[in-house]
Amino acid sequence: MCFWEDDPEQAERPWGTGGANGISLVQAQQAYLRHGATDADAVSKVRPPKTDEARDQAWQPYDPDDGELHPLYTEEELRESYARGRAHWAAFQAGLRTMRAESGGLSDQAMERMVRQFSDALSLAYGDAEIELFSHLIRDDHWPRKQPRRALAWAWRHRHSTSLPARLSQLKYRLPLAE
Repeated sequence: MCFWEDDPEQAERPWGTGGANGISLVQAQQAYLRHGATDADAVSKVRPPKTDEARDQAWQPYDPDDGELHPLYTEEELRESYARGRAHWAAFQAGLRTMRAESGGLSDQAMERMVRQFSDALSLAYGDAEIELFSHLIRDDHWPRKQPRRALAWAWRHRHSTSLPARLSQLKYRLPLAE
């Protein structure tokens, strides 16, 4: 729902970084309130909360400036933010469907340009590695299994911006396209 992994150490030390998530709980709360996920890159990997997952009405985020607990947004601002998140998710899904439909005869470069335009239009800030990977996965979400050497070459080529194990774990990722 928010792309945060529960970590008892981070729950005890909300300002501490590292742990299972790499950022502090405070930073993650602020990012979730801004983007709907723990960071802008994770927006495409989250879903809206289900009705039984509603936030406790007494919940208040930490304010990174003073450490005091108090609401950062009015209820109306939160409703507007959730509506924007739902609209963003719908645009993401529609964009994936369109790109899949148009991907057939495109060259790799043309496909990457299309994914980059999609990323820019939705302010997803995908890096070169993600653009290239999504270009392959949009055409065929089984690409890593069907083209293991090319997939491994992709992971090796982009290991400098993220560790090789992290890149290899991305090859198991499936595009979240609702059918």
